[in-house]
Amino acid sequence: MLGSRVGASPAGEGENVECEIPISIRNKLTTRQLWVLGILEAHVGEAGAIGVQEIAAILGATGRAIQHDVQAMRILGVVIGSISSGRNPGYYLPKNAEDAKAAVNRLVTRAVHQLETVKRMVGGAQFAGIMGQISLQLDGGGADQ
Repeated sequence: MLGSRVGASPAGEGENVECEIPISIRNKLTTRQLWVLGILEAHVGEAGAIGVQEIAAILGATGRAIQHDVQAMRILGVVIGSISSGRNPGYYLPKNAEDAKAAVNRLVTRAVHQLETVKRMVGGAQFAGIMGQISLQLDGGGADQ
């Protein structure tokens, strides 16, 4: 089935992250998300990243739809890396544990920068009020756990 394995690494390239996506997660994916995951299985590691527009063209979808699919899969716990600059921007599956951690850390850095931007836009006191209304449920799925 498409999307059944994540991050198979070639021998000798570090700790293998190859794993089965639990059926409980697979059952929550749409058909297109399963196809996206299947495409990503051929694009392992940063060097193998595939652009969002290329995925969209393969599946007959919009780039925005693919971005939403990737976000939905990430919310379910599927680690999908992304690169927004350099020679080969796009999405990829991590090839090993180190690669997966780097992908997660890249998302954390992006989130922190977004919060810093909001703080500068609204000012410190108003930001504290906004942050007082935000609650994150951390269930042990973080990069350092």
